[in-house]
Amino acid sequence: MLYRGRRWPVDFTLKLRAGGAERLARVIDVSPGGMALTTGGLDPAVGDMVAIEPSTDWIAGEVRWRRGDRIGLAFAAPLDRATLNLITGGKAGGGAYGDLRGRRPDLSEMM
Repeated sequence: MLYRGRRWPVDFTLKLRAGGAERLARVIDVSPGGMALTTGGLDPAVGDMVAIEPSTDWIAGEVRWRRGDRIGLAFAAPLDRATLNLITGGKAGGGAYGDLRGRRPDLSEMM
């Protein structure tokens, strides 16, 4: 079974760069290793390298899946805690996999 990291639902726009073009794209969810987003009218294919700009620095990633105008992006390197908290508006809590204080870990999240 393929491990799928925890995701945080979000709703904001950022710059998406693909094939030399740049557009605004809407982010649907984010994890330390990637995100789901709309393409903003760009047409990247599965396997293409793209870049996003959530703040001042560009983050590279590979398109892993595509469904209509939505793509799944795997980051070239996992997001650090500060960047993940910036992107999620602090929802990521105490670390890259969330703040587990006050609740039992759900083992199904790790399967």
